[in-house]
Amino acid sequence: MKKYFKPYNIIRVLVCLIVLFLIVFPFLWLILSTFKMQKDIIKWPPTLWPKRWTIQNYIKVWDRIPLASYIKNTVIFAGAVSVCSALVDSLAGYAFARLQFKGREVIFNIVLLTMLIPFQIIMIPQYIMFNRLGWVGSYLPIIVPQFFGQGFFIFLNVQFIRGLPRDL
Repeated sequence: MKKYFKPYNIIRVLVCLIVLFLIVFPFLWLILSTFKMQKDIIKWPPTLWPKRWTIQNYIKVWDRIPLASYIKNTVIFAGAVSVCSALVDSLAGYAFARLQFKGREVIFNIVLLTMLIPFQIIMIPQYIMFNRLGWVGSYLPIIVPQFFGQGFFIFLNVQFIRGLPRDL
């Protein structure tokens, strides 16, 4: 029991508690400020606890910003991209890691080279292509490219699968 109460350990715990306070306090202040009236948020000296609790700020945000639409878009995009990426990248990774076919190394190197192309270079041609297809303003331009794989994730899958025993 005595070994835990060494001065070094006490100082270390105190430093950790101070750092924890410095990290958590702004978030606590932020959350509690959402329940304050605007005049209480900007008054000086500031107070941590609201004098009068209100949910009016949440009502205003929900009325002024289409949060439900944003949440729906996020769920559709994240769900579709996750499924597409997991399916396509894992299949491509398996093919490059385990299957023997002509030109495998060349194709894999081309996939790796695609990671070197900055998005700013392909952004305008990609927009023009999606505009001609009539996809601008829909979910398709952000979901369909995932069907063609992402070089980095294919590389990660290749490395993962190469680390697995062949029997598995």
